Amino acid sequence: MRNWLTFVKERFPLPVYLTVCGGFAFSGLFLFDSAFSRLCLAISCCGLGLFFFQLRLMDEIKDYDKDAVAHPRRPLPRGLIGLNQARRLVRYIFLAKLVFALLAGLLLNTTAGC
Repeated sequence: MRNWLTFVKERFPLPVYLTVCGGFAFSGLFLFDSAFSRLCLAISCCGLGLFFFQLRLMDEIKDYDKDAVAHPRRPLPRGLIGLNQARRLVRYIFLAKLVFALLAGLLLNTTAGC
């Protein structure tokens, strides 16, 4: 778990991604409906956060060979997190996003689930 926290600290800075996710979610709420809901904002931010974390992880996997030469101090090339472990987490996040979308569609509305 400590290795993943180091990965997040180094490659997925939370203040940056919270700002990006909040901006997307906030603008989406007002484009779709003028009523503000903290619950919908939080749910949207969580879904976007999962998406961006998975995207970052897939990019790290894709660039592994290049980073092993050009950036050997990054978490995957230095062996902090194994390549297979990262690939497994990508699959788990994909399943989590499917469950998330299903629950959002059932509990909120179909547009949110889609």
